[in-house]
Amino acid sequence: MWRDISLVWLVFWTLIAILPIAAVLFFAIWGMHRLRPAARNALRVVQPRAQQVSEATSRLSVRLAAPAIQLHARAAQADRLRNVILRRKEG
Repeated sequence: MWRDISLVWLVFWTLIAILPIAAVLFFAIWGMHRLRPAARNALRVVQPRAQQVSEATSRLSVRLAAPAIQLHARAAQADRLRNVILRRKEG
């Protein structure tokens, strides 16, 4: 008898403890379900602009890095030429 009452009492307190968590999860899922169409429309508008920004950033990075790359290539070429000339003089 007391065992059954204790079990019911434990189940009751467990349900009370779980109820707020279940309510938060329910409303979070419900809210995401309601916001999904709005997010889809917003993403359709934003996606082309994000692509434009990505392409512009890529072009700008190539333009900014090109002089440094050319300078490094010329320095490496001069270093290699110097090494070839110095080896010939030694040999």
